[in-house]
Amino acid sequence: MLIAEYDGNTLEEAGMFYTGSNMVVLDNPSEIEKVLIRDVFDDSTVIIKEGDKISIRRKGLLEQYTLEAGEPFTRVYLKEIGTIV
Repeated sequence: MLIAEYDGNTLEEAGMFYTGSNMVVLDNPSEIEKVLIRDVFDDSTVIIKEGDKISIRRKGLLEQYTLEAGEPFTRVYLKEIGTIV
């Protein structure tokens, strides 16, 4: 398992050092950061947080909801790691 974290500037200047992802987690992504979505496998999980809105796409299904006040985003994506391990 490889877990990599990039900021937008690094992605723009250097790109990524690997291809293909089983899971992509984007926290208030810029347009450049959204490029990571194009390089996922068909059965990959994509989690996007924009403000307090969360969307989770996996296996062609889309789940959307709103974080409760004080609910940490980490709880969302840590739970999803178990679905791919």
